[in-house]
Amino acid sequence: MKFPLVTRARMDRELAADREAARQQAEQEAARHAHQLAEAAAANKRLDGRVRELGRRLDSAHDMELCELGDVVLLEARAARAEGRVRRLEKVLDRVAAGARTSERRADRLQARLDDACGLNSAAIEARRIVQARSVKEASS
Repeated sequence: MKFPLVTRARMDRELAADREAARQQAEQEAARHAHQLAEAAAANKRLDGRVRELGRRLDSAHDMELCELGDVVLLEARAARAEGRVRRLEKVLDRVAAGARTSERRADRLQARLDDACGLNSAAIEARRIVQARSVKEASS
């Protein structure tokens, strides 16, 4: 069996060739990675711009929704205040109507007392009214 003997010069050439091949392979991989990084950076830049634009649109839409929501809340608050005012006014109206009925009853009682005191409720007065009503009716016919 023969031992493989390699001279120093041959070994140096083969090692240099291997180193050169490894260096070229490393350069090619570095170039490929650099190209991929450049593509990724460009895509990232495009996507960043797109994300910012979509963010602006979303903020704008969100602001509009908040404005609309604020308008709805404001309208609901106004409606609630108006309903409260209506309830209070209805209570006031009930009190005023009750006071008016009370005043009317009191005025009717006082008028009846005045009529009694003046003698306007006697039978002779009633008969005279009936006769006057008939004569007015006959005159207009």
